[in-house]
Amino acid sequence: MTLVEFIAPLKNPTSKERVLVVLYYKQRHEGREALTTEDIRLGLKAARVPRWSKVNVADVVAKSGHYVDSPGSIKTVACFGRSRHLASTTFAS
Repeated sequence: MTLVEFIAPLKNPTSKERVLVVLYYKQRHEGREALTTEDIRLGLKAARVPRWSKVNVADVVAKSGHYVDSPGSIKTVACFGRSRHLASTTFAS
């Protein structure tokens, strides 16, 4: 089952639900235990989520409470002269 097929049955999902579905899918079907915000963003893009680029993934993860485990391994990465913050995030089952 692809991520597109997995996310398709959701009716009018919120950004939070979409992000959580990507986290669950990646853990369950691809065996990924941790994802960065960029991994989640690329998952939304791969799932063909409308307006995927407008989703503030870091904010959604931060507000997802007990649904995710963010171990706090935040790294600052220099990218084209700008700093980006990436957080490793895991899905709490």
